[in-house]
Amino acid sequence: MENLMTVADVEEILQLIHDIDTEIAVETSKRDQSIAFHRMKIEHAKDICDTATADARLKRAELVFSLEKYFNANPPTKTKTLKFSGGSFGYLKSSTKFFFNGKEVDSSNEQMIDFAKSQNRYEFVKTKEILDWAKLKSSIDFDGDKVFFTDTGEFIDGLRAQKSFSVKTT
Repeated sequence: MENLMTVADVEEILQLIHDIDTEIAVETSKRDQSIAFHRMKIEHAKDICDTATADARLKRAELVFSLEKYFNANPPTKTKTLKFSGGSFGYLKSSTKFFFNGKEVDSSNEQMIDFAKSQNRYEFVKTKEILDWAKLKSSIDFDGDKVFFTDTGEFIDGLRAQKSFSVKTT
């Protein structure tokens, strides 16, 4: 027997489809409103965080300014660190930079060494004796572990040679 649908059956199915479409539209609208509401709350929270961050930076800058002012008026004789719950503030004893003919100089600057010598101020120039290791090594050889001068054959008491090698892995 053939199962035939009546006009009433088709109308009932169409009404069900319409009801489902309406329900989907209502639920979609609720979801979109909820998403919009939560996005608005997130933006509001971001604004609060940005404001709090800006306030914290301003307060930190004010604190640093006040501490610098205090330390400039009362310079510490050594490094001083103040600890706070949110971190610490360190104040290092100030250092002075020196410039010679417009260039920063330090103790190893050749121009300053030459200047001191030209002023006969040798008390400011240190002379450091160091062994010319490359020249010494080219003048010696060894037999077993005993080291000798190649030009005289004289053994050097106390100096020993030991061959070694290493393997480097990466």
